[in-house]
Amino acid sequence: MAPRTRAVPRPSRVDYREADRPAETEPGAFPVKIVVPGKPLSVNKAYRVVKLGTRAGMAKSREAVLYQGRVRSAAVLAMLGRAPMTGDLQFEIVAYWPRQNADSDAATKLTKDALQGSVYANDRIVRRDISERAHDPLRPRVEITVKPYSNPSPVTWDSI
Repeated sequence: MAPRTRAVPRPSRVDYREADRPAETEPGAFPVKIVVPGKPLSVNKAYRVVKLGTRAGMAKSREAVLYQGRVRSAAVLAMLGRAPMTGDLQFEIVAYWPRQNADSDAATKLTKDALQGSVYANDRIVRRDISERAHDPLRPRVEITVKPYSNPSPVTWDSI
């Protein structure tokens, strides 16, 4: 005779991607906030010179590949399974450096390239870049916000 087993009720499955999804007014029009822990990477350290036969070329450094991997991982978590954003976008980045003398736009290019495919299809749809640097020696990080671009009223010569 087979041993008797007691049926254990299975917990109901919750799709957290749907539960945590913000209400969208239109497809592809939602703000995304991404926080990448760790030191930002400057574009100055992102490329290295390599020799290709008798010619020289540029290749991404190991640090750049690792940094972009961290950005992609944080972006996938922030997107919660949503499709990439469409339409004109605004890109805001605040890089918290452990030292005070960093460039304000040093991490922008690498970060924008790393978000391609997960947050937006191509960085050509980014209409406005806002970059800022801050000093935080204890918690270096990069905070990114991508949202639909809202065109302010254009400045004309008549309004000046």
